[in-house]
Amino acid sequence: MPNSAVTPTTELDALLTTRHEGHGLPRAFYHDAALYDAEIRTIWQGGWLFAGFEIEIPQPGDFLTLAVDGSSVLVIRDDAGSVRAFHNVCRHRGSQLCRNESGHVRAIVCPYHSWTYSRQGALVGCAGMHDGIDKAELGLKPVHVGVTGGLIYVSLCAYGHAGPWAGRRGFDSLVQTASGFNDAEAQAAGS
Repeated sequence: MPNSAVTPTTELDALLTTRHEGHGLPRAFYHDAALYDAEIRTIWQGGWLFAGFEIEIPQPGDFLTLAVDGSSVLVIRDDAGSVRAFHNVCRHRGSQLCRNESGHVRAIVCPYHSWTYSRQGALVGCAGMHDGIDKAELGLKPVHVGVTGGLIYVSLCAYGHAGPWAGRRGFDSLVQTASGFNDAEAQAAGS
């Protein structure tokens, strides 16, 4: 992205008013770094994103990954059968843990120094580190995850975020909205 010619507030609002219904967007909508950053913060990091289907990860250890603006998210079925999501990076040196789009693991092992995490995200092995290391403090960083109707959603925003779709309350609102869209409406929308 080139350097931004638009500041995030007044000029951005002014640019938004130049949009005309039924016409293409002004060039800045496609090339301005401030607009891109606002979109990432507001949409991609400010709410719930569809990550995949539960059927894609039916067994404990099955996983899928999702890229969001250069960040990788790991969605995995844990040993108890629950769906969990984590930032897909090792807590030691930041190496990407699962490099495939999907697969199966017995444990999550860093390819760099072999730090090993359980399918629940807990650090269970860190060969070569000093004896006093607190493994409980170095588990994978969780990502908010919600499942409804076989659909998996993740959210990169903090639960304290003020957006309408943020946090657990936002996921519950998303589920309530989606549950109001029944099969008849889906068929009508498709015709």
